[in-house]
Amino acid sequence: MAIIVLTNKLTNTIHEGKLTAGIFLGLSKAFDTVDHSIIISKLEHFEIRGIALQRFSNYLLKRHQIVKFKNSQSEKKK
Repeated sequence: MAIIVLTNKLTNTIHEGKLTAGIFLGLSKAFDTVDHSIIISKLEHFEIRGIALQRFSNYLLKRHQIVKFKNSQSEKKK
């Protein structure tokens, strides 16, 4: 469903004569193999700013992992 919505929005925007661009990221284990500050720098280079940049920064730099199972919980890990 998300692809249909995205396709419709892009098509409408193009028909209105507006500039259209997209950034598609697979948020996966691959981020753990690259220095996160390099990714942030690349996003800034391509003029990704404001809330969008902040959200990516928060995802990459301020994430933690906790495992919960029934009534038990692990310690927070970076």
